[in-house]
Amino acid sequence: MLKVSWQPSRHEADKNFAGYNLYIADHSLIFSPIADLPTPYMVPKNKTSYELAGLDAKQRLFLHVRSRGTNGDLSYPSLPEIIISVPRN
Repeated sequence: MLKVSWQPSRHEADKNFAGYNLYIADHSLIFSPIADLPTPYMVPKNKTSYELAGLDAKQRLFLHVRSRGTNGDLSYPSLPEIIISVPRN
């Protein structure tokens, strides 16, 4: 189990703020077009952490968070992109 957390968006109080999308891949996603992003973990408004389970043991995973609006708009990715190492069993 891996818990990932981030700073809340300054727009959380906005009525059009819906939550966060957490993206995880085995390669950097910073310059990926939105259409090429993997399926996100969707985190609701007022929650700034997520526990990931069932991760495959890989040397590196790349994570970034984007804010999500009620209309589906996404923010730019969080910077810096988080790079983690998942221990091999």
